[in-house]
Amino acid sequence: MSLILDAIATAAADIPTGWKTYESGQYGSDIACGDDCDALFSEDDGTTPRAVALSIWRTITSDTDSIPDAPGEGRSITSLLRRPATQSEIRMWPSLLEGEILRDDRVATVVVRFEQLTQEMWSVSIDGTTVNGEAFDLIGQASSTTSILTQIMGASV
Repeated sequence: MSLILDAIATAAADIPTGWKTYESGQYGSDIACGDDCDALFSEDDGTTPRAVALSIWRTITSDTDSIPDAPGEGRSITSLLRRPATQSEIRMWPSLLEGEILRDDRVATVVVRFEQLTQEMWSVSIDGTTVNGEAFDLIGQASSTTSILTQIMGASV
């Protein structure tokens, strides 16, 4: 038994302490192993610009009522892009998403921009400020079948 405990103690001593930096390709946008927890897995308070931006991305890439802890929220970008749309409807997409994002009481201001990259792929840029006055930004790409977060808080994902 002592041999097992010694092995565990040795392995535990090698675990780094402190904040772990988020590196590209780890896990995904919602559990990025970045600013959302510390070495003791204490939760972030949820009001940091990064936490707000990640929450926004989750909201705009989830269908309405599909987020367990946020009933009634969500407006999937892929659902928007899946439907045929006129130029007038496309011009309304930013305000649809801005309205959904502003439902979050942590967000004070937000601006959403769409840019068509190819026939199927769009760039989605979101800039805003939290109610604490801190700026956040994120950039993603979306089509009728997929959405990818490519940049958050000025850093590639």
